[in-house]
Amino acid sequence: MGFEFLYEDTFRDVLRLRPHELAHAGPGMFHVTAHAMDDLHCFGDRADKLEFLDRFARILSPLPIRDPLRRAPYPHLRPEASLVAYCLLDNHYHLLIRQFSVGGCERAMRSVLTSYGHYFNRRYGRRFVPIFREPYTATQISSSVHGARAMAYVTLNHEIEREHYEFNSHDVYVGRRKADWIDTNSGLWFFGGDSAAYRRYLAGEGRQALERKIARRDQSTGKRARRIPRGPATHIKR
Repeated sequence: MGFEFLYEDTFRDVLRLRPHELAHAGPGMFHVTAHAMDDLHCFGDRADKLEFLDRFARILSPLPIRDPLRRAPYPHLRPEASLVAYCLLDNHYHLLIRQFSVGGCERAMRSVLTSYGHYFNRRYGRRFVPIFREPYTATQISSSVHGARAMAYVTLNHEIEREHYEFNSHDVYVGRRKADWIDTNSGLWFFGGDSAAYRRYLAGEGRQALERKIARRDQSTGKRARRIPRGPATHIKR
């Protein structure tokens, strides 16, 4: 769900992998996404989104980071994988992850999802209940054109605020925020290493492709686009 414009025409036959398949995949870049179970808010508020991102930051930073409580380093997986782009919504996430060695992306996702699951269930008093319908699906980027469209799709996935949304990677790419755990070199490769070309693409072809996707979805369902965020996290008891 949510991949429509990426696979029109030349992108219909791209490889989509489950976690056990991704564990055996070689180097490449993958669009990773998952929706919450029963459309619940897997990110109940701003703090939850920050916690999710912090788990990527501490395992994918250029240098190892120490756990202040255990006085031991977190797993250092940057030699194996990097986070290229992201967008977090209330009930799902989109990530672009580059894998440098076999299983690197799967190990990074397992580390983040396991840790975030423990945090989320502790915070909201949930016991042994899955957060996501399935851990994720990973779609392999098949070409530079596909990669550019995936960058735009992930970055602009918040249908209302889009590039001005707080919880996507756009601010890092345009220099408004620093995050050395975001692999901007890999993301900008699709745009010739030029951040200005990246911005032009998002404002032009990338935005137009997303508009087409939304129009097709609304036409097929007969519903108007839902506003994001989708209201209070009613399943969460504070």
